[in-house]
Amino acid sequence: MNRCNTIIIKRDDVTRFLLNVMLLTNLFFALFPAWKGSIIWNYLPDIEKYFLFTGYGAIMVNFLLSIVLISLNTKIYGRSILVFCYLAMSVFTLSMFQNGFSFKIPEGIMALCVYMVLVGILPKFHFGTKMQNLILFVLLFWSILPILYFSLAPIHIKALFYSIGGTFSGFALHRNFYAVYVGIAFLLLMFVRYKMLYKFILWILLLIGLLLSECRTAILALFIVTFYYKYSDKRSFYFYLVIAIIVGFICYSMLLDLLSEYTMRNDLDNNVTREELYKGFWDFFVESPILGKGEDALYYSSSYPDGSPAHNLVLQIMASYGVFELVFFLVFYILIFRTLDINGKTLFLYLFIISMFQPYIDVGFPTSLMVIILYLCRVFSKTNYVSISQWRIA
Repeated sequence: MNRCNTIIIKRDDVTRFLLNVMLLTNLFFALFPAWKGSIIWNYLPDIEKYFLFTGYGAIMVNFLLSIVLISLNTKIYGRSILVFCYLAMSVFTLSMFQNGFSFKIPEGIMALCVYMVLVGILPKFHFGTKMQNLILFVLLFWSILPILYFSLAPIHIKALFYSIGGTFSGFALHRNFYAVYVGIAFLLLMFVRYKMLYKFILWILLLIGLLLSECRTAILALFIVTFYYKYSDKRSFYFYLVIAIIVGFICYSMLLDLLSEYTMRNDLDNNVTREELYKGFWDFFVESPILGKGEDALYYSSSYPDGSPAHNLVLQIMASYGVFELVFFLVFYILIFRTLDINGKTLFLYLFIISMFQPYIDVGFPTSLMVIILYLCRVFSKTNYVSISQWRIA
């Protein structure tokens, strides 16, 4: 009996270690320094190779680690949730068969393996404050260091921080990449027990980074989820949330002309191209509503000569893989959301709002952002442990 317990403890230690490796690897690929002054451009001469390295690198690591983790933990929990993941990946694969065999067809099986780890294995484990502090330190360092460097750097170095997108992007490739992870760091600060003075100073620095990036999506998402975190347990929460959103949009509309005079973004007062994009994806869906196009749809026009994803998770799923895929995938998301505590729900809601305006979530293989958020939902939960009894969907 003692020997069995020892084996179980060692297996759990190995599992916890591999889960930590999965998170840190995804953080490495997500936060990989891609600003114009980065030395990596000596080895990755173009953006396509950068995306191949970070994207496929994360896919291979996540899939291989998932196979090992599943083999170590044959008892998978959250099966009622994973049923909808299985249905979503089945429709995803069936839809792709419309275009014949491709190397993307196994993606559904690979994605299911990763979700089995994130949904069925990860919640069983406890993670100490050392891991919390390490994650938070990495995100804060990555978010704040470029602000300090930018403030002290000479003019020719400052220009390197304004890469794709026209506004401050920190050490990231694009302002939105930078702003999304700055927002995550901001939220994690709310969950930890640091002195309020330290939190306040760090929040100010993070807000400076957000404002420099001028990423409306991250700012709006952060505003909504912070409100949710603070007041979701209060009476009339939804009433006040709706009022706050309405007031925010009214103020935003009134100040839009004023802001456009000072911003470095020339698209701040022009949403015509985004409306064109949404209409284009809606037309894709109308053409094939059941199984979609059978591939990741892209919209081409004079405004998007290289093709563009929908920048909206719902439209992207509908156009690419059809209405059944949308239903199963959203139910899967909702069931995950209901298993989380308030900290996890806040992070997951932030992820969902971001996905409604940016193409950072795929219906197939989970992106690094998805893996990171699901991991942080558990590591930064209030109890840092989710008992199996909490997996029953009320």
